[in-house]
Amino acid sequence: MSAGDPHDTPPGLLAGLGGAVLRAIEPFHAEPLWGLPDAAKPAVIAAIVSRRDAPVLVLTSTPDRAAALLDALPLWLQQLHRNRVHPFPTRESAPYDRQPPAPDLIEARLAAVDALARTSPILVCDVDAAVQRTIEPARAPLLIQHGDRVRIADIVQTLDDHGYQRARLVLEPAAFAVRGGIVDLWPPTDERPVRIELFGDDVESIRRFDPATQRSVEDASAVDLRPAREWRRGPASQPMIDALLKSLDQSGAAAAELSTDAAAYAADIDAIRAAAAPGRPDFWTQFLAPATIFDHLPADALIIIDEPHDVAARAEERDQRGIHARSELEQRGRIPPGLPLPWLDADALQQILDSATQQVRSLSRLASGAQRLPFRAAPRLAGR
Repeated sequence: MSAGDPHDTPPGLLAGLGGAVLRAIEPFHAEPLWGLPDAAKPAVIAAIVSRRDAPVLVLTSTPDRAAALLDALPLWLQQLHRNRVHPFPTRESAPYDRQPPAPDLIEARLAAVDALARTSPILVCDVDAAVQRTIEPARAPLLIQHGDRVRIADIVQTLDDHGYQRARLVLEPAAFAVRGGIVDLWPPTDERPVRIELFGDDVESIRRFDPATQRSVEDASAVDLRPAREWRRGPASQPMIDALLKSLDQSGAAAAELSTDAAAYAADIDAIRAAAAPGRPDFWTQFLAPATIFDHLPADALIIIDEPHDVAARAEERDQRGIHARSELEQRGRIPPGLPLPWLDADALQQILDSATQQVRSLSRLASGAQRLPFRAAPRLAGR
């Protein structure tokens, strides 16, 4: 069976070939490692996920490879399953960089986590994203319904705890505003912001509104106050906080030894030690968030590893880059000594994959013999 790389093809056009692909892979169902060319992987992955109602995580070695799969998978999926596909992107920042990540990346990561809690998504992510820490599996979010009794102070406290930024007007996700008995907020996983109007402690109305005009567009029966960032201080993150402070204490760095650049780190560390909010909570997410995307996968999920050798090599390379950057920044006085790597290292990732309770299937272009599926890449005709 030949598999090409169709471009500019309408979504779902190739979905009718799914039956043929299923018949081709059925004899290999019990094998944990499948050999096939890169061009065949979208078709095979689509065939696998189309017959599973449980969540699927597709793990790739690079962001480019994840993006290519996100583009190709819809060609092979029916509409029902195309709607299940979500990216889980990496926070694009240099190691130990205090610049906040792009808001749309955080929104996409939170949306993927939310999808795992509610539905059976097909998540595609690269190893860089997978080893970055994220929010723990959520407790039930605060649900506010029309007719409920709730204090406006409790709503505001919940939004503060969940990382929403207070503003005069709600113009972007993860913001909220309070005017008298009206609370406007924009959950980062929702398409439109929400306006909650209270009379005393009674919820009189909940409406979606247009952020450009600030005018209501439709009624809503309820709203979930979901987190707006990937780390919030709580019992789940306390072991991470304790380990961070112990690592910094053992480094023996005195405050006087820190440069001006490291002063902001020192102030944040003092705030964390005092159980207060650090100045840059988004920066500390990478050290203190207590979970990874693997912690959100249910037991019946499937993990598909695209080229396990490449994934492992990428994780090890990332660790080396992080160690080099940390050493250089410490020598220049840009960061305090003792900070750990801002992600799970390659050994921890491998341990997670080796001990996963979920089914793990690997795809490799190098596998041969009995593990080789009956697919071949389309020939390149070189101008003929």
